[in-house]
Amino acid sequence: MFGALVVNDPTRRQRQVTTLMMALPGVIGVAASIALSDHKSLRLAAFFLVTFLAIALRRFGVRWFALGFVGFMMFFMPLFFPVHVEALGAAAVSVLAGTAIAYAFRFWIFPDRPKRLLKLYLESFEIRLRELVDELDEALRQWGEGRRDHREKASLNLQGQVRGLNELVLTIETFLRNDSLLAKAEIESLQMRLFERELAVRDLLESARGLTQMEISKVGPALTALRGEISRVRAGSLEGISLTTDDDGPELPKTTGPVSAPVGMHLTTRQAIQATIATAIASLLGAGVSPDRWYWASMTAFVVFTGASRGDTAMRAFLRIGGTVMGLMAGFAVARLVSGHGLLETILISLTVFLGLYNSRRAFGFWTAMLFSLMVVFLFDVMGAMSTSILLLRLEETAVGAVVGAIVSASVLPTSTRSTVRAGLAKLLVTASEVLRELPLAAERRRVLVGHLRRMDQDLLALRTSASPLVDVGGFLDRGGGVAETLFDASAMVHLVKNLATDRELARTQTEDQLRFWCLELSGRLARVSRDLDKSSRAEPLQSRARQDLPPAVHRLEQVVRSLEERSF
Repeated sequence: MFGALVVNDPTRRQRQVTTLMMALPGVIGVAASIALSDHKSLRLAAFFLVTFLAIALRRFGVRWFALGFVGFMMFFMPLFFPVHVEALGAAAVSVLAGTAIAYAFRFWIFPDRPKRLLKLYLESFEIRLRELVDELDEALRQWGEGRRDHREKASLNLQGQVRGLNELVLTIETFLRNDSLLAKAEIESLQMRLFERELAVRDLLESARGLTQMEISKVGPALTALRGEISRVRAGSLEGISLTTDDDGPELPKTTGPVSAPVGMHLTTRQAIQATIATAIASLLGAGVSPDRWYWASMTAFVVFTGASRGDTAMRAFLRIGGTVMGLMAGFAVARLVSGHGLLETILISLTVFLGLYNSRRAFGFWTAMLFSLMVVFLFDVMGAMSTSILLLRLEETAVGAVVGAIVSASVLPTSTRSTVRAGLAKLLVTASEVLRELPLAAERRRVLVGHLRRMDQDLLALRTSASPLVDVGGFLDRGGGVAETLFDASAMVHLVKNLATDRELARTQTEDQLRFWCLELSGRLARVSRDLDKSSRAEPLQSRARQDLPPAVHRLEQVVRSLEERSF
């Protein structure tokens, strides 16, 4: 189960190695925990040491994240299911057997098939394009009928569709770099085809933005033509593409997660200290609630430390409590219906594990807590130990661990969510500044331009992820600090920089020197904003020296840059 959940290395070969390596921390963890079972003080000290190492190792990458997590869980398991010292050998063999089974199922029985996956990705891309064009068609039809009240809603829907399409393209490009095994030329060709089709949709949306009702009737043929263009991205267009083991693919932008705030101590070291303190306090308080089930509080305190900031940790703590409540309520109701039917309960246990892992990709915290709480209910019922008191105890211990984790995250070496967002915004502004500084690019350097724009997309995605505790529906931490507005400006800036970089009409109507002058001025202003983000006093916004002569595309970008200059963040 842990092999499916935490082994997420970029390439197949790396995932194979990590899966096999799980056996080492797994055997060490379970053997140490069992061997120290008669020495409670030493076992508790070892538990805290394992907690610290499990999180501190994350700084070395996803492989060490997986190995640290497995080591922690294998040390924890003999606490959950007590194992006597004489069974130590059998426990170690079971860890090796579990590793072998995980490897066999992931890489032999149900292996990833790169070409098949690429076809599915491209089919998803085609479906999203069609949905976006259909959404635009419907929006224009309603606007043409005078239904202006639907315009704002349609605009928000289209923005969401464009964002989803862009994130899918970034996922495809990550897959191309890591797993597709396509030849270098094929990757470059496919990358450009995806970019051109995404650009065609953006151009159409930009053109539709200023249409009058009289002009809307002329858009129909354009939409029809665009649907024909989209059809060329069908999965069948991959026929004839040959797979290779060429490792020298193009330099595509690397996938980035939430940006860490620049601090003296490494983020993972801070989190390791926080998690160890939180686990110690949760263990103490959990033992006060139940001397036999204190480890539930410890486990929760450990799990909530997967975010990059105190906002992330608070959100995960809140979601974990909510998921546990829902899981226990649903589990108690279902268990009463199926109690005594051992086979059915075993099937339900397997189903909850499957759904817990499946949904962990979407909302790790709520769904995993809910579904694994369901699993715990069924396990206790199978063992004949299920009762209302044990379920309430599970909830109490989870609440203790989650609350302790959130408090420690906010008070011990805290990493501010706002500082993390500022670091992500600064990185995005620097990337956008670099793109503008190199414009206009010659036609033969279009591939270089695509790489720059994709890196800017990745930075924006990382910024959105870092800001999610403040701006999402579940984000209850924003107190009018303008994070949502700043994120809106950043998204608009990326959109407008893309338009400016790919506007062929602008290139025809303006001289290269004029474009370079405007782009260098905007580049310098963005670079200055990125440097001033952490300063209490900001420099006065610069006045454009040729505001009245700016083309519309440059003028709109200049307005967004000015808005970013004036924001207090």
